[in-house]
Amino acid sequence: MGRRTLGPGELDLGVATLLYSGVPGWQELGSSLADAVEGDGEALLDASDWYVGRDPDGSYDNSQEAFWAIGCLDGGLAPDEIDAVAEQAATASPFFGPSTVYLGIVCTTWPYPAVEVPTVRGAGAPPIVVIGTTGDPATPLRWARALADQLESARLVVFEGEGHTAFPSFDGCLDGAVVDYLVDLVPPADGTTCP
Repeated sequence: MGRRTLGPGELDLGVATLLYSGVPGWQELGSSLADAVEGDGEALLDASDWYVGRDPDGSYDNSQEAFWAIGCLDGGLAPDEIDAVAEQAATASPFFGPSTVYLGIVCTTWPYPAVEVPTVRGAGAPPIVVIGTTGDPATPLRWARALADQLESARLVVFEGEGHTAFPSFDGCLDGAVVDYLVDLVPPADGTTCP
């Protein structure tokens, strides 16, 4: 196969992929960006490939199709709305805002209607531990708060940290709260903040 070039889309996805791992990924992200500045985008291309399920032979798995099929059923923007929303996103995040919005462009022409998501209350369930991370690059803390508000028995634990998903975090507070619940059935107090 010929030499590939790192384009803006691969750059965005490569950076986003390396941000998923939080602080442990920052050194790799820094090295990858430094290499790209020097003309070597291979590390960011590899990270982008991992995100989209691209194999070394140029074939793809079906993870992107699954991502769109699931995500687009939640709804999407109309084709004539996406540019305006991307401009608004650029105000909050000049680099990632527009590219993040355009990741959903497939949903603007998705051939199946959105499905109304039922409200799940979890009536009668034992405590349900919901964990939200303050520095999650993919899942905002407000989504964890909204889920905890929706569930009748939720116990929200907020992890003050970086990365996508928090458990295990190797933080005694968070990991201890989750393990205590899973092993000893002792739920954390609602609103617990770690560390």
